[in-house]
Order: sequence, then C-alpha cells, then structure tokens
Amino acid sequence: MGDGIIQAEREQLDLHGRRLHEWTWQPPSPEGLPTNSPYDELADAIIASGAKLYNRSGKLVELGNKGETTPVEIWQLRYIIAKHIATREWTNHGTRSKPDWRRGGVCSFAFQPSANCDRKPNASVLKWLLKKGLVERAPKLTLQIKTPIPDKPPTYPQLTAAVAEAARYNGRHTERNFKDRRKCGLCAAHREATGAIAGELLPAVFGGEWKLAKGGNWPPHDEWALVTPLYDHGAIFYQRGARKPHGWHNSAIISQPYNHVFRDGVFHPEFVAAAQALSQRCQVDTWVNPELSAYFPGQSILVLLAGGLAPGHAPSFGFRAVQPV
Repeated sequence: MGDGIIQAEREQLDLHGRRLHEWTWQPPSPEGLPTNSPYDELADAIIASGAKLYNRSGKLVELGNKGETTPVEIWQLRYIIAKHIATREWTNHGTRSKPDWRRGGVCSFAFQPSANCDRKPNASVLKWLLKKGLVERAPKLTLQIKTPIPDKPPTYPQLTAAVAEAARYNGRHTERNFKDRRKCGLCAAHREATGAIAGELLPAVFGGEWKLAKGGNWPPHDEWALVTPLYDHGAIFYQRGARKPHGWHNSAIISQPYNHVFRDGVFHPEFVAAAQALSQRCQVDTWVNPELSAYFPGQSILVLLAGGLAPGHAPSFGFRAVQPV
C-alpha cells in the first residue's frame, strides 16, 4: 500500500466526519477587497457542513435535538465549528529568518487573536462569523405548517360560531360604558373568536398550543413598520411554552381589516405591495379568509401573518394566499 493511500486513510480517520476546509488568503483586488474572500468561503463551508445553525430575528442560534433553540456565544461557536470543520495545520519546516511553511496534519481552527490571516483565521474572523457571516447565511427559523396537509379545509366550528354570534350585533356594542364591556354581547363574541383563534385555528395550521400575547415588545420597530399597513383590529399570538425572545419562529399575527383590501376576489394593490414588502424582508407570508373575521362579519376579513405559510397550501386550510407580484 502506497504512502499516499496510507496518508489519505489516516486523514479520513482524523476528520471524524468533519468537512475539510483550507483557509486560503487571496491578494487584494485593485478595489482593495479580496478577489475571493476566505471569510465568505469559510462561512459557506460551515453552513454546508450541516451545523444546526439558524437565524432567529437577526441572532445566531443553535437548534437542539428536541427542537429547542439556544443563542450562540462566541466561545460556543468555536466549539461548533471545530465539531463540523477541520483544516490542515501549518508547520514551519524552515527557520524563523527563512521560514518554509507547509501544510501538515488535520486539526481545528483555533481562531487565536494573534493568528496570521495569511495562513489561518484569527479571533476577528470568528467575531465576524458570529455577528454577520453566519447570520446572513443561516436559514431563518420560522414556523412550520402542520402535516399531513388536510384533504379538506378545516371547518373551524368554534370560530365560525363566534363569527355568527358577532354578526347578530351588526357591529354595534350593546353596552356603551367601557366598564360594562364584559356584559356587551359583541365584546363577548369577540372574546370567543380570540379564544377560537388560539385554541382552534392556529393549532389546525401549525399544531401545538397557542395563547394571546399580553404586552411584550415584539415585533421590533422595523418589522412592525412593515406589519402596520396590513394590521387593523388585530392581535398577536405566541406558541405556548415557547422560549423568549419571541419572533416569527414562534409567533403569529391576526389582523381584521375592513374588506376594501379584498373585494370581489381581488386584493387591493397597496395591500399586495405591503404583503410583498413583509415577505421580502421577514420571509413572512399573508393568508386571507373573508368568512372568519368576527370583528365586523361581512365588513371585515381575517388576515393571518406568519412565517412558513407556503402559498400553495393556503386552500387546504380554507385560506387564500396573497401572491406578491
């Protein structure tokens, strides 16, 4: 057996299933930037290695075996990379005055602060991976539609009953005094509808248990600015038991705007543009059902804003997807 074959087999044993990646620094281009950035190549290799890294609301998190997510600290990222990525160590076969650097055996990136970036990444590269490189490349953590997809759309009997009850009042409160709203028939129907959304509609679409959000600081201001054009008479719902911080991976928004946004089967252009902006920025889709809004039945529609709402599955759940142009 040749030395080359023996060396290759030994290297495979040293890799332990890790992806081999060699850091190669390229000379700067005329614009002053690397022609083929080793930063980008390393980030791509880490994502391709199968590391369970995700982007949760702009922060890098690791997905556990039970589906839980943990924010990644910089010391943890070094360990995660070492678990999935290997490289070849540089060894000086010459002297300090006349160096002769050659690649040696398999090892892990150490990301030492004093490392020479001509040969290996240093601590600043690790920080860039954590704050930017991997966050931009990692898939966004989002909700997943419940499977198997139903053959027939759910009927949502509890929500439908609440809508029918609200329709009896034709948008009028039976108690004008705010302190007496607990006695108001329309308000009671609205509460029943909210409970049905949390206990029936959202579990039918996403599974799990859901609850109405009371307070909180989600969505952040920049994302809320995108939601606002689609939001009216709405509420935010969280998955029960979900860990903070909340985000599109464990939350959904219900809006009940008046039906001018969807009339005669046609979406208003401004409504479509707003849905498109939200989809592009946050990977959040928009589903609509004109029959399930209890705010003002016949005059308002129910809008579901959430991640993971594949447009093609909307009819299976009794909705119509807003298709960005």
